[in-house]
Amino acid sequence: MHQNIQIELIWLEDCLALKQTLNFSQAASIRNITQPAFSRRIQSLEGWIGTTLFQRSRRSVTLTKAGEVFCDEAATLINLLYNARRKTLETSELYDAEVVFTATHSLSFAFFPSWIKRSKTANLLNTFQLVSNTMRACERIFTQGQSQFLLCHHLPKMNLKLESGDYISIKVGSDNMVLVSAPDPDSGKPKWSLEDKAIPFLSYSGESGLGRILSGQPAVVKLTRHMRTVFTSDLASTLLAMAVSGEGVAWLPFSIALGEMLQGNLMQVTPIDTELKIPVEVRLFRHAAPMTRTAEELWEHIVQNAALTPD
Repeated sequence: MHQNIQIELIWLEDCLALKQTLNFSQAASIRNITQPAFSRRIQSLEGWIGTTLFQRSRRSVTLTKAGEVFCDEAATLINLLYNARRKTLETSELYDAEVVFTATHSLSFAFFPSWIKRSKTANLLNTFQLVSNTMRACERIFTQGQSQFLLCHHLPKMNLKLESGDYISIKVGSDNMVLVSAPDPDSGKPKWSLEDKAIPFLSYSGESGLGRILSGQPAVVKLTRHMRTVFTSDLASTLLAMAVSGEGVAWLPFSIALGEMLQGNLMQVTPIDTELKIPVEVRLFRHAAPMTRTAEELWEHIVQNAALTPD
């Protein structure tokens, strides 16, 4: 009887992870748990509700109509709970009002230090913390109220959990994704040509926000369709090192690739007579609910600075 089962918050988060991936193995990996244990938690949730949320078959996992309804409600419940926790902590005398930024790895070292200095944001803070991780981990940390701000590369329709009325964002920078290769020492041209067959491709994992951006670009999908994936990583910095060593081609933010390009260690790979680049935004997200006075004053400063700063 489901009345005897005590529901746990982690089950709701598991449910949303499975909705996102529709794959038990991938969802279990996101949740840092073994697949059998993850499956048992989903079954326990379904037992508590009293109906099936996911239809399983050997080849696929799909949401039932009941699952669609419950996932929408679960997302709202999770946000309400974490917002309640955050607001409660902010009114506590024991609460540490330190401002916490969460940022993807690529932006943590390529963008954040210069941005925080250029915008004079750090001048408003006695102390602040930067948490660097993969995009999925950053989303989890941020939505759970463990940070006030999240900094990431962004394009519309990249399947973020943040595209709702619970969050606000502002553009604070821009970049371009470019396809790069190590140069050929003899010809001075890129080592790998798009005319070659089965070019070795250095790819982003599903944890990466940049990977999500690229997977939604028809031009990128068309170009990489016949490439041979030889390496996968969450980190643009790792793909950068692999590309410099000549292991294959990689899509990288221009801001990260520029240093190696200026030193002659990388070249942009482009179709004949075409410059291929994918413009992306750098956006800062915050919770729509009121934050601490320090965080609100910081947000107001960032908004004013963004309005005065050209791309």
